[in-house]
Amino acid sequence: MKMIKSKIAATLALAAVFALMTGCPNPSTTDNNTDPEATLAEQVVNELGSALAAAPAASIRAVGSDQIAAIKAAATARIAADGLAASQELDKILPSMIAGAAAGTQNLGNAAKADVFEISAKSALESMGKPERKAKLSSGKTLTDAVGSISEASVTAVVASLPPAEAVASLKAVSNVTVTVVYANAVLSAVADSAVSVSVTKSVAVLESNAKVKSVGSNTDVSMKDAVAGILEGSMSAVAVKGSLVSVSTSVNTALANAAMDKISAADMVSVSVSASVSASISLEEAYQQAVLKASLAAALSGVSTANADDLAKAAVQAVAGSDNVSSALVVIAASQITATVKVNANVEITSTAMTAAVEETDSDLAAEAGSDIADAVDAVLTETAPVVSVSASPSKLTAAGTVTLSADITAATDTEILWSQLSGPSVAISNATTASASVSITEAGNYFFSVTVKNKTGFLSTSKTVNVGFELPVSSDAEALLNEGIAALVEKDFNLAMTKFEAAYQKDESNSQTTFWYAFMSLVSISTDPDTVSLMKDRIGMASYPGNMNDLFSDKWFNAKYYNTYWGFAPTSGEDPYWFIRGDFVETNDYTSDSSVSGYDSNMNYFWGYGTFTPNAQGSYYAEHFTYDGVEYSPSDNLYPYDAALCYVRSDILDTANFEMFPALETPAWASTVYGSLGGVYGESKDYTSTSAYPILLILNLISRNASGFNGMLDSVLAGMYGERFNRVVSLIDSLPDSANITLPPDLIAAYTPDFNVNIDFPFFGTAEGSSSDAIDVDTDYETDYETSSRVLTGDSSDASGEMPAFAIRKAELKALSASMQMSKSLLQLLSSYNLDYSIAFMQNEFWNSDGEDKVLAALYKQENPIAAGLLGNRTTSESSRSASKNTFIDAMDDFSDALTLFASDVKDQTTLSGMLLAMTAPESVDMVVSSLGEADVLVGKLRTSVANGGSLYVNPAAIEGGAITALLSTSSTEGAWECTPSALWSTDILNPAKLFETTGTADSPEGLKFYGITFDDSKIITLTDINATTEYFGVALKIKLDRVEELFNVPDSAFPDEGYWEEDNTIMFPIITMWDEPEQLSADQLALIDWMK
Repeated sequence: MKMIKSKIAATLALAAVFALMTGCPNPSTTDNNTDPEATLAEQVVNELGSALAAAPAASIRAVGSDQIAAIKAAATARIAADGLAASQELDKILPSMIAGAAAGTQNLGNAAKADVFEISAKSALESMGKPERKAKLSSGKTLTDAVGSISEASVTAVVASLPPAEAVASLKAVSNVTVTVVYANAVLSAVADSAVSVSVTKSVAVLESNAKVKSVGSNTDVSMKDAVAGILEGSMSAVAVKGSLVSVSTSVNTALANAAMDKISAADMVSVSVSASVSASISLEEAYQQAVLKASLAAALSGVSTANADDLAKAAVQAVAGSDNVSSALVVIAASQITATVKVNANVEITSTAMTAAVEETDSDLAAEAGSDIADAVDAVLTETAPVVSVSASPSKLTAAGTVTLSADITAATDTEILWSQLSGPSVAISNATTASASVSITEAGNYFFSVTVKNKTGFLSTSKTVNVGFELPVSSDAEALLNEGIAALVEKDFNLAMTKFEAAYQKDESNSQTTFWYAFMSLVSISTDPDTVSLMKDRIGMASYPGNMNDLFSDKWFNAKYYNTYWGFAPTSGEDPYWFIRGDFVETNDYTSDSSVSGYDSNMNYFWGYGTFTPNAQGSYYAEHFTYDGVEYSPSDNLYPYDAALCYVRSDILDTANFEMFPALETPAWASTVYGSLGGVYGESKDYTSTSAYPILLILNLISRNASGFNGMLDSVLAGMYGERFNRVVSLIDSLPDSANITLPPDLIAAYTPDFNVNIDFPFFGTAEGSSSDAIDVDTDYETDYETSSRVLTGDSSDASGEMPAFAIRKAELKALSASMQMSKSLLQLLSSYNLDYSIAFMQNEFWNSDGEDKVLAALYKQENPIAAGLLGNRTTSESSRSASKNTFIDAMDDFSDALTLFASDVKDQTTLSGMLLAMTAPESVDMVVSSLGEADVLVGKLRTSVANGGSLYVNPAAIEGGAITALLSTSSTEGAWECTPSALWSTDILNPAKLFETTGTADSPEGLKFYGITFDDSKIITLTDINATTEYFGVALKIKLDRVEELFNVPDSAFPDEGYWEEDNTIMFPIITMWDEPEQLSADQLALIDWMK
């Protein structure tokens, strides 16, 4: 027995030795069973150690257990240094582990390092892919994000540790293992496509930012093109995912097409993308090979623009033609797909001649074999028409489980392929998914989106449309009671109580669209009473009585000061007026032979002229401007009547103390106590009797007084208050609503705010339909659809709110449109706040409405730096973040506008909505016109959004303003007469900075002021600009605008400045600021002083 046991022991020992020598895991050291007492960080590091010990690679076997232990120790140390030793967030722990493991490879050879990086990436993904760990992520992070973080850490380690050739090979291996694990792992495969896309995006971002990666490689620097090719080839050559190669190639190539990369040209990027796709699929059967090629080409060219369309198309077809073992049939397929993609995405037509020539450059034999087929295929695409599709869901809104029919109405196509797919919502099976009429059985509450793609069966063009289905259980009884109480409070105009009730209802049932809608609706209204908004109105604008609650805000309580209206009449002159009328009596004689002609106005401001006697009299009823008295002829133009306050009058606005309006009281700054009657020219005005016309003047004075150091503080207050956290929360609430969400305004609520319901509706734009009339519709009895009527009057008696008055629905579309418009305003304010507006305006706190005050203003102004030297409209320390936030807000606004337009168009004929009811009273063609206009507007919004997001050019077509399709106003390709613009420049630089826009004195880094030029004409009457002096007579003063700066935003065509002299040889444009075109003049002392200070 002992001998048997000894033999067994010896056998086991030999097996253990063999296992260690061959790289198999030693049964005594393998850590397959997770230590339940270990922290999460310790568990994943142990799993990495086991993976390294079990690795078959010879380089790892040569490392030995001591080095593996050192790698684990380095990983553990890095995790501890990052403060993650006790963390439960794998999206942070695993990248930290990879960075630590890389640090532990310093003493290893390059081959061993590369193997460690590959194994580390694989181990990290497998550790995260355990079912019990899939939720162990940072707040707001997803598995997709975590995969991206692991790839980011792995690529960083590779590039930092390996020489160029080995780095490229390692990038390929790491990408390969990433895709393999993601698609094979039960947890990660659920997000495989998006995870691979993010992995590639993060990887190339590392390459783009790493100093060791260059546009052109060397012995020490990694070539960006080679590195990207390595990532692509590795991603798409994963053997385990050949069956998913279409998805992989689409994800990878789309990610690359949308990545921001300066170290590789767009053409090179397309070339390596397509080459990798072809290489990965070349051994597959032909049909699958073609499917992969089509998908990869469509994805790789998804970012094509008008400017680079020809280059990218050439690069793509040459990448296919230059691949090994490629057939002429595959080149023809590629030419067709490239032509179709470029036509759809960039509106550029690639000719068959250009395609054939590109193939000829790469492989002349292949071009000869495929030449005529390429021509036929390309021409077929150029003449192809995409299907026209409209979609619907019936029913589109469920309150109980049921079956929904998804319908696609297809026109402009006869032989098509149809495919329905689900975009979001709880997963459901689609029946008859390849037919125009599909169906789904919905049993779980949620918001569902379905898409149908209709493609020409024998072509390349397709059309996709989306439809929404909402399934929402009825609101809970508790929440419903609170909603009803909130609506009742609105009827009673108790807005504070309504807000309280709607918020409580939302908290009771946050998943219900009714509670969310009412809460979002009232929250949007309540923004005006946000504490920061109240502080802004009081402290920055001067409205001391601005209320802090909605009940007071929507009342007249804070309209607590009288401001008086005015009338046009005669007021006594101050004697300083250069022109006045004389008050007196006029007796008409009609003696045309005398010289006593009199002209002027009577007391009713009626002009008169006649012959007779005019006698000056302080109580008279006439006001003469031309008359003869005591043999002396008086006229304002040559002989004013001697000044006598009792007789001399001027025409003026006069305060009407019996006619006033109630406005919110505004304070008068102490330094502006003499302003009354001065700026507005109102006779009789004082601090106690202020005119309504003075109100905006007082607002300006308060702005000057309360923002003396500049306006950045005020803008920051607006963004923190009205557009702060409360606003962001409301936008999120609105976005969370299903597209089918709406609230119905009950009749008694409508009646409470429209006691005299009488709305005149006229539709002159749409014309009059045959048989139309202007009959009145009594909405109590006659409300119905009447397409024969284009002009109606709605009338109703709201005294009886019994429900007979029609109830109107407010849809998500209205909230989206309102949210989008407010986000546009926010974006503009964020953009303004990115500029330095903190230039002192305290110098204005003088009585600038009189001559002494003007002198004081200028004296104070000249004591401070000029705006250019002070950096006005230059950058702030927060400029970059403010512009980024502004751009993101703008893009969000465009998305919401697009959503709103789509929603409006989808149910524009729904007569339960106010807009639908109004349109129902127009001719049918008018409704179709509205739907068409909404679609065209959506196209414009999409073009602008894409241009801003991606930095591409847009072309403004001035001719479209005169008529034609709305969509022709903006295009993505140049047309004759179009003006090129790049809207994204507004967010990429301080484009409005005058120190960069105009020619300045000083240096580029330290401008001192603006450079001014005098405008003269040479002997040929050509405008010339010269340096300014005090003795030369000028036709004006001008600045020079730097044309290259303007063209960052807008490419000004030559036709915009036809006159010689506007353009300068130094690439500038003349910008006149003072003009005296009739006769040249010397500049005044005041003008010279201002110019001297500004330069």
